[in-house]
Amino acid sequence: MRSHSFTMLDYHSGYRHQLFFIGFLLIYTVNLIIAKHLGIRETGEVLPLVVIFGGIFPLLAWLITRNSVVPTSGRPVQRNEAIVVFALVLYISAIIIPGNKIFFIGNIDGIAGEWATLIRKVLTFVVIPFAVYRLLYRFNSNDFGLSFKWNKAVVFKSLSIWVMFSALLILLNYFAGTAAKPLKDGTFSTMQILKAVPLLSVWLFIEVGLVEEFFFRGFLQNRLGILLRSKTGAVCISALIFGLVHAPGMFLRQAGIHEGLGAEPSLLNSIVYCIAIQSIPGLFLGILWERTRNLWLLMGIHAMFDLLPGLPEFITTWAIR
Repeated sequence: MRSHSFTMLDYHSGYRHQLFFIGFLLIYTVNLIIAKHLGIRETGEVLPLVVIFGGIFPLLAWLITRNSVVPTSGRPVQRNEAIVVFALVLYISAIIIPGNKIFFIGNIDGIAGEWATLIRKVLTFVVIPFAVYRLLYRFNSNDFGLSFKWNKAVVFKSLSIWVMFSALLILLNYFAGTAAKPLKDGTFSTMQILKAVPLLSVWLFIEVGLVEEFFFRGFLQNRLGILLRSKTGAVCISALIFGLVHAPGMFLRQAGIHEGLGAEPSLLNSIVYCIAIQSIPGLFLGILWERTRNLWLLMGIHAMFDLLPGLPEFITTWAIR
C-alpha cells in the first residue's frame, strides 16, 4: 500500500512526500502502542479501519481516477499565509472545545436545537474561513473546490465515484458494527426509513459534508499542500489535525460516553483515541480530494458515511411517522 500511496500523490521529485508518509506511519504506530499501554480497548477497531480506509478505499479512489487529469494545486502561497492557516486551526479548535455551549445552543432541544447547531457549524467552519480568505487574498468558491462550472464528463465521472463509494459505505455500515442495529431490529417502519433517508441525506450533505470537507479538505489540506510543497504531507497532516480537534470534546464535554471512553476520559486517552479512530478516514478522503479537487463529490460521500449511523436519531428527533 505504501508504494501505491506514493504513486497516487507523488507529483514532484525528491523524498519530501515519502518522509511525510513515513512520519505519519511512525506517529500513528506510536499512538497505537500508547493506546494499548493505556488499555483503551476501543482501539481494537483500528485494524479493520486501517485495512478498509487506509488501504482498500484509497486504492479504489486511485483506480477509478487513474485516467483523470489531475487538477492543478491552486493559487500559490499568499503573504503571511502560514500564520493565517495556523490561526484558523487554533480558532476551530477553540470553538470545538465548548461546542454548542459557546452560543448557548446546548440549552435548545429538539428540532430548533438541530437548526441552531447546523447554522453554528456552517458559520464556524465555512463562512468565517471563507470570509477571511476572501478579504485577505480575494479567493472565491472555485479555490476551495466548489465550482459551479462542470462539463458533462466531469459530472458523470463524479456521479460514478459517488455511487460506488456510497454503496460501499452503506453496505459497510449495515453489515459491520452496530450502526444499523435499530434498523435491523425493526425499531422503525419501512415508511419511516423511506421518508427519512432522502431528508437526512440532504441534511448531512450540509452538516457534515459541507462543514467538514470545506474546512479540512477544501481549505486546510488544499493550502497545506501549497505551503509544504507536498500533497502527501497535506493529506497526512490534515488527517492528524482532523483527529486531534475532536479530542477536547472527548475530554471536556463528556463526548467520550458515546465512544466507549466513559464520562471522564483523561486528556491523553482522548487524544490517543481520536488519532487512532478519526484520522484514518481522512487519508481516503484526502486522496480522493487530491485526485478530483471536487468538493461537491467529497460532500456527497461524507454524507453517505454518516447516513445509517445518524438515521435512528434523525427519525426520533424529527418525529418522522
